[in-house]
Amino acid sequence: MLLSDSSVKDSEFIGNMQPESPLNHHPPPPELPVERLIARSGIIGRQILKLYRFMREGENSYEGSGVGAVWLRQQRLRQSLKTAGISKLADLLYTYYLGGSLTRQDQITFAKIQGMDERAYFLTGVNALACGIPTALSYFLAGEGFTLLSKVNSYAELPALLAGHTSLGIGVASLVVDLFRAVDSFLNKRCWAPLGIFPLLINMPTYFNRTLEKMRGRRQLVGKVCPKG
Repeated sequence: MLLSDSSVKDSEFIGNMQPESPLNHHPPPPELPVERLIARSGIIGRQILKLYRFMREGENSYEGSGVGAVWLRQQRLRQSLKTAGISKLADLLYTYYLGGSLTRQDQITFAKIQGMDERAYFLTGVNALACGIPTALSYFLAGEGFTLLSKVNSYAELPALLAGHTSLGIGVASLVVDLFRAVDSFLNKRCWAPLGIFPLLINMPTYFNRTLEKMRGRRQLVGKVCPKG
């Protein structure tokens, strides 16, 4: 039996009034702004990220803001560095040496500032290949130097041998870690913090800050589950 025009319209109206299934509607989680991501970093990581954001956005954000003389001097300095060919080199060193030495989350934030959100793993990969592996090889050279020094004088033999073996051990660990970082970053597109004294120094405040955040989150969760009284 055929439906009349009015019944067809009524059925369409009723169909449109039916709520959508929640299984077909999954809103993406809200993405934190760059300022919030920078604030979550440690005191050293925040300064590195803030300075890089200034380097990338300073020309547009400071123009016409009432500090014209300062802005003009900045532009002249930038132009002088570009003419000398230093600006590009400084940007590469800052991006892949400092940026690639940060924690995983700070590298992702660094990539957001740079406008390469989907290629944050490049920071890890290039840092491992261009900075980490050469640094590991320098530990091997230092170890060989201490070994040669141990043969020069009998009094310096024991300290030199200890220093040489320590340097070789650090070199082996650093080389293994950076080889893993380089391979995994390009294969699985993931970021990894490097192993070393300098990365540990700049990332320690961030690790401490993240640990405090997790502890506060656990306390709030326990307080909600087991309220006092």
